[in-house]
Amino acid sequence: MKKNIGLLLSFMIFSISIIGQNLNGKYIFQSEINGITYDYGIIELEIKKDSTYTFNAYFGHKSDLSSYLNWKKKSRNGVIKKKHGKKYWLIELLDEEEKMEIKITRNKIIIYGHNSNFKKVKGMELKKTVTDNWYNSLL
Repeated sequence: MKKNIGLLLSFMIFSISIIGQNLNGKYIFQSEINGITYDYGIIELEIKKDSTYTFNAYFGHKSDLSSYLNWKKKSRNGVIKKKHGKKYWLIELLDEEEKMEIKITRNKIIIYGHNSNFKKVKGMELKKTVTDNWYNSLL
């Protein structure tokens, strides 16, 4: 009997840790771009505890990566809502029609888009950062 209770208790703890996935954090995507004015882009998606997000896109030069916060910036704010499973919607605050479907795993976010046939395709992967100085590894 005690063995069954122990197994049941450990199963409950394991299942609670899986269900209570921590979405909070900062996720980064970076890539060289073929632009006239800029040659590098960085996308940051920060999810906060209150289910809001900030989506920032920075454009600049890779040689000036350490000061990317001073680059040209486009920003969006919104809320995150669960769709099903590990899939969520990022809904922009100013325009509820403007939303992105994402999938969140332990260490990355996958953003989905649609191709010319309106079929859902995998867009980009943003990796979760553990520190704000992630760019030091590129210098």
